[in-house]
Amino acid sequence: STCGMQEGSGFVEDHYWLPDIVAMARLISNEKMIIDRYRHYLESGRQERYRRSKIYGMNEMEKGDVPTWFTHLWYSRKDAQIQGADVVVIAIKQNVAICMVKLLVALSTGSSAVFADAMHSVADVINAMYRYLGINLATRDPDYRHPYGYNRLRYVFTDRSSLILLGVGGMLPLAHGIEAMYQTPQLGSPAMMGGLFLVVGVLETPALIRSYKALRLKSKRARMSILQYLSEGNDIINITTFVECALGVLAAGAGVVSSFEYWLTGDPIYDSVASVVMAASVVTGSTLMLAKNAKALVGETLPVEETEFLVFKLEEDDVVNSVHDVKTEVLGLDTVRFKAEIEFNAEAITRKIKNLYKIPSPESALLLQQMSELDTEEKAEDWVMKNNAMYQTALSAELQRIENILKRHLAEAHFKNAYIDLELW
Repeated sequence: STCGMQEGSGFVEDHYWLPDIVAMARLISNEKMIIDRYRHYLESGRQERYRRSKIYGMNEMEKGDVPTWFTHLWYSRKDAQIQGADVVVIAIKQNVAICMVKLLVALSTGSSAVFADAMHSVADVINAMYRYLGINLATRDPDYRHPYGYNRLRYVFTDRSSLILLGVGGMLPLAHGIEAMYQTPQLGSPAMMGGLFLVVGVLETPALIRSYKALRLKSKRARMSILQYLSEGNDIINITTFVECALGVLAAGAGVVSSFEYWLTGDPIYDSVASVVMAASVVTGSTLMLAKNAKALVGETLPVEETEFLVFKLEEDDVVNSVHDVKTEVLGLDTVRFKAEIEFNAEAITRKIKNLYKIPSPESALLLQQMSELDTEEKAEDWVMKNNAMYQTALSAELQRIENILKRHLAEAHFKNAYIDLELW
């Protein structure tokens, strides 16, 4: 800290240590005086936290160290199996080794089929690493800027990885294979080519089986068949991984067949045809995944059967007459939003408040006595105000109870995060 004073024509500046100034302030003024003097500074922070908590329903300032995107690049705090990270890690480990071997064999044999399969593996490695980052970034907790979380990043990353697969694993080898069909390339040993494809098929199969089991588990939870889940399911990461593994096994099978035919006939056209078939299957698969990602990015609802089941459960409740204007949106693998307008049964709520389930009863007699004592306008007004306040409190409690019913059923459908928005009809 500095302190200045005028002396002659110049300005003399003295320096003091901040701890000395604080000690002097505490000596001159007691702690209560200091707190009273700076109370508005102390309370402004608490008011800001309260305001954020009230408006947004959360307060990231109270969390202390708020994680940044960089802290989530290599570590996912949520369950790896549910999020699909475990399947992606296995795909990365397998494809790195397979990719190197395929590239070496493609260079040594000149095979278009091996080249097409190698480019598919290159795209798989890039995509798997990219999707793994996407999974971890998508698991960040909601904040007041992103109240529904970051789950849709899964679709963004998967959409971009599908473009990589389409270009590197599909269009490039497709052009190379079509060019090879109009030439007469000199190929290497068919035994080496066939052996490579056979080994690749054996190595790709465990990843295919694991991704299939994960999809089967998710489809059972969603009460769908495997094919229906591939078309309508929301676990875009596992679906994409399964499709890529299936394409890898299909490519290996086509490579084994083409190598065998080349060994029998010596005609390299079989190798070129196999490369075109492999590349075309990758183009088809990646195009379908791009279309599915586009739907997910726009926003998809809960399955119709699930929505109707939830509405049926609500309308079974005694205090609910009907449910209107239902809107649902799946925001990620384990996050959903449910919005609806509820027509409550006012009579049923009033009977719950007063416990008036039959007449005559002690409760109805008490009510009659209370009303008979309303001999002045002030008493009548006071009675109406109290009962209206009781009804409003009871209605709020019923809204909260209905929300809890929805959250419980959505949790049974494996949605960990359910954002419920109920309005009066």
